[in-house]
Amino acid sequence: MSDTKQNQFLTLYEPVHERFERFCRARVYGDLDYRDLINESLLVAYDKLEALRSKEAFLSFLIGISVRILSNNHQKKKEERWSAATEKNKQDFAIGVSDPDIHFLYEGLSPFASKQHNFDTKPIFYDTKL
Repeated sequence: MSDTKQNQFLTLYEPVHERFERFCRARVYGDLDYRDLINESLLVAYDKLEALRSKEAFLSFLIGISVRILSNNHQKKKEERWSAATEKNKQDFAIGVSDPDIHFLYEGLSPFASKQHNFDTKPIFYDTKL
């Protein structure tokens, strides 16, 4: 069974190899090695060969798989960047601001609180003549 599946897969892949390789080279943008993308795509395609509806659509089948692999890879990198940025913000907050600092900040701002005007209850209109 495995030999026939392998032969069938190779028969389908050989005619589209060059076009699929060009597609993978164009899509990786240096984030990933194109050969890794090809190999991962071929492994998934081999496992899911039974899901292929038409032999003429094999290249589209491979491209769809590679696009999903790239999307998953970008999503993982995005999550890694997000978690790293969140962790950095937590560290910056923990290092930069402490409770005594906040106390002194409010103490320094308190003289200004008494001088504030309540604009909600008594609007001020200026007569502007040109």
